[in-house]
Parts: sequence; C-alpha cells; structure tokens
Amino acid sequence: MSIHNILINEMSKSDGKVKFLHGGSMPNISPDIEFYKWLSYESDEIKERKNYLNKILPENLTIEQLEELKRYREYKVYAEIFSKYAFGKKVTQQEYKIACEFMLKNNIFSIAKFKLGSEEVAKAKQQAKTLFSTMNENECSEYLKVRSTNSNTEAYLEMPLFDSLVFHLISDMSKNRGMKKLNEQIDAQIAANERMRERSYYNASNPYRK
Repeated sequence: MSIHNILINEMSKSDGKVKFLHGGSMPNISPDIEFYKWLSYESDEIKERKNYLNKILPENLTIEQLEELKRYREYKVYAEIFSKYAFGKKVTQQEYKIACEFMLKNNIFSIAKFKLGSEEVAKAKQQAKTLFSTMNENECSEYLKVRSTNSNTEAYLEMPLFDSLVFHLISDMSKNRGMKKLNEQIDAQIAANERMRERSYYNASNPYRK
C-alpha cells in the first residue's frame, strides 16, 4: 500500500473534517473545489448530447458512444461526491476515499478536453500562453491574486469554464516558472558550495603558499 493510500485510509475516518488535497496551483482555490466545478459543469450542448445518447437503445450504441455515456454517468456520480467533500459536508469513508483517489488519478486538463472539446481547449492554451508571455513574475502574481482573492468560491464557480481553464493554465505556468527559478537558485548554491570546498581543500593542501 502506497503512502498516499495509507494517508487516505486514515484521514477518511475524520468524517470529511480533514481534507486530502492533491496537486493544485491556483491561489486560494482548493483542488477539490476545482474538480467539483469541472465535474458538475453541463453546457446545453452536453445536455442535448446526453439526451440523444439516452434515447438510443443500448444494443444500437457504438463502442465510442457507450464509453462517452459511461463517462457522463461516472462524472455525475463523482460530482455528487465532490458536492459534499469539497464543501465540508459529512461524507462516508468510502466517499472520502473515492474523492481522494479520483484527485490522485485524474487532472483538470483531461476533464476539460471532455467537457469543452479539443478545439476550445486549444484556444484556451493559446490564450494562456499569449497572456503569460506578456507578464513578468510580479504581474503574473498580481493577475492570479486578483482573480482568486476578489473571487470567492461562489464567484469562482460562476466563472465561465473557458476563463477558468485559462486561469488554471496560467496558474500552472506560474508554478512551473517558480519551480524553474528555485531549481536555478539551488544549482547556483551547489556550484558556489563546490567552489568554496575546492578552495578550502587547496588552502589546506598548501599551508605555506604566499
């Protein structure tokens, strides 16, 4: 059993009072809230598509249509669980484990592709890249801060899904840039320590040098 599973098993005994939050890069918006938003979202197009598929006899559905319908139904079940887990409502141990394992095994981007479609996701990626390239580190931090602190959970849930995806992508880009900067600082410190070690070794080996 992995450390994640051990933690989930123990934390599930808290009746949902203690959350297991996996991943997440958006300031002040917890991953479980983000998962709930994406799982529960249904556009008019999605509703029409589901109605269309449900009217077809199971034996007449293609394999692709069966998989699509199965995914719609699974997301509905997960959305119901996250509607409790993400908002501090009492959940069973089984529901707690399901929510945690879902966050471990899935990501927002894969749900976005299914809910919005590849074309809209591609547009969101391009918009995020363009916007991110125009901002320095401080401007990006301010962008994320304004959209999270001025938008409480309720306001975030009402944000258009396309905008939410752009926000999510820029948050990831900012996080990656921060990690890259941190790694560069660590590498520079290691190099400086190595030079100091070599200098100390040289001085110790040559005690009488002028």
